[in-house]
Amino acid sequence: METEAASSRALPPISQRKAGEDRLSALPDDVLLGILQWLDLRTVATVSALSRRWRHLPHLLSDIRIDASDLLSIFKQTDQIMAAYTDATKWLLLPNIQERTIRSMSLGFYLKDPYLRRIGDLVGDAIDSVKTELLEFIIPVDVAATDFSAEDKLLFGQRFLSFFDACPKAFGCLTRLTLEDLSFGAPDDDIPTLLKTCKKLRFLALKYCDFGDTSTLVIEHSELLVLRLDYCTYDRIDLIRFPKLEQVCCDTWYGDNPPVTFGHVPRLHHIAFGSNCLEGQEAIVLSEWLSNAKNLSSLYLNFRDQMIWVKPEDPKQLISIFRNLRDVQLYSIFQDCDLNWTLFILEAAPFLKNLYVTICRHICGKTECEYSAEKTSVQWEASNFQHQSLSLLQIQGFAVEKKVMQYIRLVIQHAVCLKRIRLLKQLPCKICDAINRRSLFPVIWKFPVRESEKDFYRERLRDGLSSSAEICIEG
Repeated sequence: METEAASSRALPPISQRKAGEDRLSALPDDVLLGILQWLDLRTVATVSALSRRWRHLPHLLSDIRIDASDLLSIFKQTDQIMAAYTDATKWLLLPNIQERTIRSMSLGFYLKDPYLRRIGDLVGDAIDSVKTELLEFIIPVDVAATDFSAEDKLLFGQRFLSFFDACPKAFGCLTRLTLEDLSFGAPDDDIPTLLKTCKKLRFLALKYCDFGDTSTLVIEHSELLVLRLDYCTYDRIDLIRFPKLEQVCCDTWYGDNPPVTFGHVPRLHHIAFGSNCLEGQEAIVLSEWLSNAKNLSSLYLNFRDQMIWVKPEDPKQLISIFRNLRDVQLYSIFQDCDLNWTLFILEAAPFLKNLYVTICRHICGKTECEYSAEKTSVQWEASNFQHQSLSLLQIQGFAVEKKVMQYIRLVIQHAVCLKRIRLLKQLPCKICDAINRRSLFPVIWKFPVRESEKDFYRERLRDGLSSSAEICIEG
């Protein structure tokens, strides 16, 4: 928090204060700093400008968040926003207190010249005068970051690299970085150089970035903990050596399967991948893809109501990889697909605690893609195994239909220690609801509503099975 000198600054007794002084301002500095910490940039500036009592407080903040989006309600043009933002950054980072402690700095700003170099220099000067544990840059390219052309993205990429080259001190201390809508002319060189310079980086998020359809990025980093790739274009990314990497999230890729390969990743425990997969893409063999990720505790796979892009395989091939797996989420499985194939993961993960399955029942077609791979049901015959650890089975998108009812009974048969089954309705969708209201023959999935119905289907699920699992039907 604030310095000892600042926190011990005394105020006159209430009886001696001027009439009309507000009670909030009468609070000690440490309490007021706690309030400022939750305010946006515009409010912090306004409060300190209007009140002499609050004027010095922003320069005592130990966690600084300066976000250009806070200025959108005042200015509409990017130039105006960035001019005001640069002034605000200079004001907040003013090193006028010798004993100041800055624990973290989070700066969100637009990729706009000529302000970038000045921001980098201000951060570099602040780093020279204080010790910062966390430094974050969040860099969207413009106020309206949508539908940029390939030429625009390349220009933005060049602008970012110029900023990067001009401010090595700031990037050398960076711990979190988020980039959006950039294209790199030489990604094989640019990205490794970025990672080499940002030696302290722990979190990297790349959104809508273009590395080229045929580019294979070969990268490594000794400190990175989290890697996020959202709607980026590349052929493949090879993670060669990431000794501290804990999480990898990849949302919708456009190359072949798998889009990311894992080398030395001894601490990787959470993987989240989602894609509708394009025509011609082959299913991923998990035992090959995850052969070096043997400390997984959480696995999230989103099929986007399209192709099931993992290949069911002999569980024996996966036991050494899934031995630490505790949570599995299989999201947006298309409604016509059989669910029994998911049991190969259950059988391969002997200590799995929670299995979440979401069935997609959208009639609006919002998840369909013109170039998506063909949907085909996945068949799998489970062996006669007993699972001793599964505690929770949750199905979102439950409906009373033979396929789903049989699947639940099958899980009950194999998971002998199952404690709870949660059956939830399809998540609401305004478009689907509107289509149903206009249709002469609305699509209605059978979901128990009355308690008598719920009791009836609970009995059907338990019929002939010795299980004490609680069945919760919610919706």
